[in-house]
Amino acid sequence: MDETGSDFDERDELLIEGLASWLTQEKAGELAGFTAKTVQRRLVNPRFAAAVAQRRRRRVDDLTSLLGDAAMEAISTLRESLGSESVRDRVSSARTLLDLLGRFHRGQILEHNFANRLAALEAQAAAARPSTPSSSTPQPDTGDEQ
Repeated sequence: MDETGSDFDERDELLIEGLASWLTQEKAGELAGFTAKTVQRRLVNPRFAAAVAQRRRRRVDDLTSLLGDAAMEAISTLRESLGSESVRDRVSSARTLLDLLGRFHRGQILEHNFANRLAALEAQAAAARPSTPSSSTPQPDTGDEQ
């Protein structure tokens, strides 16, 4: 393990970064100096594949955060344009905001319904599991039986 906490060498780290950045296996391999076949062999390794997946999740989290910040600015811009002197601009901004509100609301409803259905399925699965009372647990054979 190196000082960054990684078990992978510098070329593997380059490969992980390339794959996590959605480069093709061939392009990521070129970046790291590996053939496509070597990239495929690396991805069969569970530790390596997990490292790529983890890096990609971090990348998605970072991008989601940046998009969230940009969305807040975009909404502020739309709200400001509601006060525009141009009726056309005000109507366009109002339509856009109402459309976004509807989409967001539908997304929240779907997420809520999904969470409820998942909870119901988990409850059904838990109820379907056979319970094992402690009195019916087999006792070890002590050899005292006659």
